[in-house]
Amino acid sequence: MKKWYIYSLLGILMIFLAGCSNGSMKDAETEKVNESEDAKELETVSKEVLVDDKEEVEEKGLMELKREALDFSVEILDLSILIQDEELKALYPDLFSVVVKNNTEVDIRDYQVALMAWDSNDLPLKIRGQFDFSNGRYIVNVDAKDVNLIPGATDGEQSGLPLDEQMKDLHTLDAIVQSFTDFDDNVVENKAAKAFLDAIEGKTLK
Repeated sequence: MKKWYIYSLLGILMIFLAGCSNGSMKDAETEKVNESEDAKELETVSKEVLVDDKEEVEEKGLMELKREALDFSVEILDLSILIQDEELKALYPDLFSVVVKNNTEVDIRDYQVALMAWDSNDLPLKIRGQFDFSNGRYIVNVDAKDVNLIPGATDGEQSGLPLDEQMKDLHTLDAIVQSFTDFDDNVVENKAAKAFLDAIEGKTLK
C-alpha cells in the first residue's frame, strides 16, 4: 500500500514536471516567434524609411538643389568675365569674377568658391586657368586667401580666376561658395553645396 502511494506521488510529480517543461518550451517558441515578427516589422519599417529618403532625394530637382546651395551665409552677388585687354590676353588674361558678400557676424579670412561655365549652346565647358596645362575641369575650386572680409563687406569686384586665352564663349556662369574660414581657424562648410555640384557637373542646361 505504501509502495503504491509512493509510486502514485512520483507519477503525479513526473506529469507536473513534464507539463512545466512543455510550457517552458512553448513559451520559448512563442518568444522566438514574437522576436522574429518584431525583427521582420523593424526591417520593413527600415526599408520604408530608406525608400522614403531615396524618393525625397530623387524628387529634388536642380533648381531646388541650387537654391539650397545658394542659401549660405556668404552670398554670391554677381558673376562676370572681366576683360583686362582685348588683344594681349597672355599678359592680361580675362578674369572669371565672383562677387560675394559676408552676411555673417564674424570676420572672414578665407573662403572657397566653385566655378562653372556653359557655352552659347548650353553645353558645359571645362574651365582652364591661365597656367593650367590640363584639359580643364567642369568645376574649378578657387581659394580666396587673406581677403579680410568684415561683416557686411563684399569681395571680388576687381579680381577673379585668370583664364587661359583659348577660353571663349563663356555664355553662362555659375558659382557656389563651399566654405569660409574665420580668424580663429573655424571652418564653416556649405553642407548643401556638394549635392548640387554633383548633380550639375558636366551636365547641359537644356
